[in-house]
Amino acid sequence: MTTPAGNPMTTEQVNAKARLLMAPVLGAKNTEAVIQRVNALEALQDVRELRPFLAGAKRGAKSPKRKPAVKKTAKPARKKAVKKK
Repeated sequence: MTTPAGNPMTTEQVNAKARLLMAPVLGAKNTEAVIQRVNALEALQDVRELRPFLAGAKRGAKSPKRKPAVKKTAKPARKKAVKKK
């Protein structure tokens, strides 16, 4: 990764950017766990060890609400029943 000036980002700059982008989705605890493990990828036995931390968003962390892909159409208006006398 590079800065807008074209200089390479330091590990701390990359970690700070990752925190900024991931914490709202994964939560602070899972974000830190992912950052730790990614910074030490060479020590991981299996990349699947990251899965429990990345799946944290499904377990209750707040994620941004998405708009539905298809707009719901309005239901047709009901006609009022006319009472006969």
